[in-house]
Amino acid sequence: ERQNARDMYAGQVTLVDRWVGRFLEMAERLGLFRDTLILWTTDHGHLFGEHGLRGKSGAELGKLYEITTRIPLLVYHPERRGAGQRVEGIVQPPDLITSILDLMDVPTPSGIDGQSFWPLLEGDRIHDYAFSCRFPPNAADPSYSATEGAIFDGWAGSDRIVEPSTITSDEWAYICTPQGLPSELYSLKDD
Repeated sequence: ERQNARDMYAGQVTLVDRWVGRFLEMAERLGLFRDTLILWTTDHGHLFGEHGLRGKSGAELGKLYEITTRIPLLVYHPERRGAGQRVEGIVQPPDLITSILDLMDVPTPSGIDGQSFWPLLEGDRIHDYAFSCRFPPNAADPSYSATEGAIFDGWAGSDRIVEPSTITSDEWAYICTPQGLPSELYSLKDD
């Protein structure tokens, strides 16, 4: 069953890869690479039995382990800045809009907490930690129901706040679980 799930997932990845390839071929044919920034990322990884879990686990169904929180970010810069480099560093989703605005010399509006990731190309750090959480909108509202959560994003679980948060550095991942459930600490170099 696990191998079948892996095979089906690999098929989906192959499908996406082919269509992204066609998109990029057309962008190249149209000459868009001269002045187009391309960012490629995803929202989460997928569990294939790690920690006894499968799929997109959350709430009482699982925790945000490294395999689901460490996601790819591929960047094509029209001036080929960083071309061919694998750049180390922690980037968070709010950093994407800040980086795009920075590239265009547009100030980041107030209320956006992101950092431009372009200093990573020079070896600078922009974050010491990544914070991964999965809270549906209004989840803290006592009247928020599990049904509303399911409508939000297939949120599975009760109407209580049971979502763990993960704090990750270069060396450690700490999964902080609410409501007195056991938390977990992992050395990313050893575990």
